[in-house]
Amino acid sequence: MGSSQSSPAPALAERGPHGLPMRFVVRHAGRGFKLCGEDAKAPIHYISKHREWFSKHERLILHTSGHKKDKSPPLVSAKKGVLGAVPVGGKNSRIRIPNFESYNIELPSSKQNNVVEMKYEGRKGLIKDMYAFTLFCDGHEETFRWYEADKLNCPEVRAIHKREKPIVKTGMPKDLKRKIIGTMITGGYLVRVIEDPPTGPKNLLGWDKEGNEIVASYAKGGSGFIGGTKMFFQFWGSGATENLGKDFTRVAAITGAALWREQIAEEKAAAQRRNR
Repeated sequence: MGSSQSSPAPALAERGPHGLPMRFVVRHAGRGFKLCGEDAKAPIHYISKHREWFSKHERLILHTSGHKKDKSPPLVSAKKGVLGAVPVGGKNSRIRIPNFESYNIELPSSKQNNVVEMKYEGRKGLIKDMYAFTLFCDGHEETFRWYEADKLNCPEVRAIHKREKPIVKTGMPKDLKRKIIGTMITGGYLVRVIEDPPTGPKNLLGWDKEGNEIVASYAKGGSGFIGGTKMFFQFWGSGATENLGKDFTRVAAITGAALWREQIAEEKAAAQRRNR
């Protein structure tokens, strides 16, 4: 048995919102992925991926069951570039092409959020992409924003990127020591957008540099083996409770997986360009 299976992982056994662990992993499973807690042989959900012949973007679908063979119904899906369109040749042009920057999120069984757009909001600084979505959470609207993480200095990403990493939660001290170039970690973090929010402590886990509450984060896994861990994901703060509702839990999970897939594709494309 490989070390990724046998190494201790207490954080993957920690209970999280709506049937998910507080921290989970995404592993390869045939042509799709499986979302797992501590036991990789007992997946919680299966994630299928689909790509139409005319589109370069894939659709990820989080299924009720943990196994492809069950053909279980979808809980939530995400695909980039299928919601909305932009005109070609001026705003009054009748010729339009799809908006390939935003994501279309579908929640088939939701009572409040059937179709949600996760809008691309440009970049913060030179390289950090931002995406935002708005959901009805317990009857009122809430907005959340994904940020691409600093590969050297995002504690909420660095603290979860290996299976054996210990349990970490909002309010614990941050590791603020600056990291060296050879230890870069690909990932992202999700903040809860509140007007005039109380500024959280910047030296503690669970808040970004502006003092906004972090409710989820993901990190690229290090396993190159087939079936190995490809992504780690953790809920933080109010995201780790059930207060924001099932829709939030599911949308956070599938959008984190979608953005991870996009980042990996971009890194591969950049490497190919460098090697030409």
